[in-house]
Amino acid sequence: MILASFPIYSNPEIAKSALESLKPDPVFDIPGEVDLFIVVNNPLYRYVVQGIPHVINRGNNYCNGAWNQAMKYFLDGEWDYLAIGSSDVIMGKNWHKMIPKDDNEIWVPTFAPSLEHLRNWRGERKELKGGVAGAFTVLPRKAVELVYPIPKKLKLWFGDEYMYGKLRENGWKIMQAEFTAYHYGSLSIQTNPESARIIEEDKIEWRKYCTGRYRSQDQNK
Repeated sequence: MILASFPIYSNPEIAKSALESLKPDPVFDIPGEVDLFIVVNNPLYRYVVQGIPHVINRGNNYCNGAWNQAMKYFLDGEWDYLAIGSSDVIMGKNWHKMIPKDDNEIWVPTFAPSLEHLRNWRGERKELKGGVAGAFTVLPRKAVELVYPIPKKLKLWFGDEYMYGKLRENGWKIMQAEFTAYHYGSLSIQTNPESARIIEEDKIEWRKYCTGRYRSQDQNK
């Protein structure tokens, strides 16, 4: 069983398309195979999530805060996998049927170069090294337990890097899966006038976090 979640801040029509792409087929799929939980970071767009489990934040809790809300909701339930990402990611058909069951792996999609290519785009399974953009990630329960919560002072950036780094340090692999997606490209950041300031603050907090972590590692040697 999968719980899929993302925050909504802007671009409601694209968010609607993203929601539809996450849903299983009502005719051919098992009911409850994919459940949704949406974090609304802009109350103006609460209408997008009518009939869908959700939480409405009074203010913008940003991406990482919304992911923390999704992870807590997931851990309070009994789902096996959590899929978290952005409201501008359109998933390929049957994405939920292509999740591998290998231990100590988390998965990101094979991204198509355009929405037009998505229908016939073929995914490629491989391990990803170095930096990985976290537009959409599928995590088994053990992985969520390991990375929750993302540090609260990180708001927009580095939440994915925090998760992937912590998982790799504990023997996990970041895998590109055979399921596919198209990412419009950080539309919420582009429409938020505070994004530039928040990102600069995140850079400072991330440097502090990394410096403290590495100092702690040196002390434990």
